[in-house]
Amino acid sequence: MGRTNLQKGFTLTEALVVAAIVAIMAAVAIPTYNGYLRNQRQTTVKNLAETAAVSANTYWRQTNLIPDSASLHLFLPDPTRFSILIQASSLMITDVSSPDRISYSVKYKSP
Repeated sequence: MGRTNLQKGFTLTEALVVAAIVAIMAAVAIPTYNGYLRNQRQTTVKNLAETAAVSANTYWRQTNLIPDSASLHLFLPDPTRFSILIQASSLMITDVSSPDRISYSVKYKSP
C-alpha cells in the first residue's frame, strides 16, 4: 500500500495573495468611508444651523434683540461638540470635534 501525504494549511503564496487582496480592498474602502462620515457631519451641522436660525429669528422677532449663544446652545445635542458664533444677522455653527472643523453659516433675519 502506498502512503499518501495530505497537506493541511495554505502555502505562503496563497497567504500573500489574500493579504494583497485585503490591502487593496482596504485602500478603496477607508477613503470612501471617511467621505461618508464627512458628508454626515456636514449634513448634521447644516441641519443644526438651520434649526438654530429659526429659533434665533423667532427670538429676534419677539424681542427685537440678538439672541446670545448660551440660549441657542440648548438646541444642540452635544454643546461640547459644537460651537455657535452669532452675528447681527447670521449665525455659524462649527463641529469642533471633527478634524477639519466643518462649519455652516446661515442668515436668521432680514435687516
